[in-house]
Amino acid sequence: MVTTAPALPDGPVASGAPYWIWFGGRPAVDFANTVRRRRKGGVELLVTPDDLAAWLVAAGLVAEAPAVDRCLLVEAIDLRAAITEAIESAVGGRAASRTVVSTLNHWLDQLPSNVPRLEAAGEGLRLVEETPPDAGRAALAQVALDAARALSGTERSRLRVCASKDCSVLFFDRSPAGARRWCSMKACGNRVKVAAHRERHRGGS
Repeated sequence: MVTTAPALPDGPVASGAPYWIWFGGRPAVDFANTVRRRRKGGVELLVTPDDLAAWLVAAGLVAEAPAVDRCLLVEAIDLRAAITEAIESAVGGRAASRTVVSTLNHWLDQLPSNVPRLEAAGEGLRLVEETPPDAGRAALAQVALDAARALSGTERSRLRVCASKDCSVLFFDRSPAGARRWCSMKACGNRVKVAAHRERHRGGS
């Protein structure tokens, strides 16, 4: 997983894969971060269906790349927008809109209903877990479930937006004290500390 934020080019990218970041602390938040520079118009990092399929693998949601078409990519981007809006509302102390709740519930309705079962295997038993017929859609439903869990109950208070004025990365604060401010200490945290040190040095001079 990337622990520093890759530098983005000035324009659109052919594939977002080199620029994915994993600071979010949970799949739904990492998914929201597949748009970078949101405060400056946004840079799309799920450019193609193949990008989405590869992201689901990289996030550990599927073992191998599922079939993803343009239609599912559009639906995924709509889900991501709802998750992002919900997180930003939570950070701002606001309730999520009805549209956002409806979108998340639509995806929760698509969670696979199959459950593991035991089957005879020679003289023993084996646990069989069926693969959903549409693995990509099932994985996105899991992202929606993770978002629903993060947005409800006490976990909601752990959602954050990076405190750097030049960053819009979202994250879930898993620090024991719940006092994390930066998307990454190696990225924004270090840059802010260096800038503060320089400012103090100039002031002392």
